[in-house]
Amino acid sequence: MQGHVVTSPAVTITLPGSARYLGTDTFTLTDPKLGPFDDCKLFVFVEANGKEIQKLYWVQFEEYKPSHPELHHAYNSPRHVEIGGLDFYVDTWTSTGKDAAERGSDTEHFNALLTANRYMRVPMTVVRLVHLFDKAKRKELMIIYGEAETSDTETVLQHAIARVRIGQGAGG
Repeated sequence: MQGHVVTSPAVTITLPGSARYLGTDTFTLTDPKLGPFDDCKLFVFVEANGKEIQKLYWVQFEEYKPSHPELHHAYNSPRHVEIGGLDFYVDTWTSTGKDAAERGSDTEHFNALLTANRYMRVPMTVVRLVHLFDKAKRKELMIIYGEAETSDTETVLQHAIARVRIGQGAGG
């Protein structure tokens, strides 16, 4: 990561210069029955009015561990959008800003970065974009974009597409 650009071998993601980088967290999701099963790396950026979040950007890469070849991501959203030549599943929802995160979840890690930087969660309309990198559906890119002052999910989706630029391959 450099400035407002997040890179992986497969993609380059460029976020607006107005977004403030809060941090990166690398962790492994675990399950009582499976044990460690999913390696994750998340990057958090916000645009805020003081410490109250107006726009959020959550970029996350995930890959199931080789020790769990039976696992595959399964998304059933009928809605898709193409960004930077890549196909993304699209889901939208509203958040009260007070929703409790499941212990050990990626949301808990995301919230911890917000809290560590003293940002307040507020009610938001949120868009989740998910691209599966491989045919086996074991590697994914998830981008969550949220806005505090817009309740229309279509508007927030269009803002996400306009504000998050994606290029294929490291360096775009």
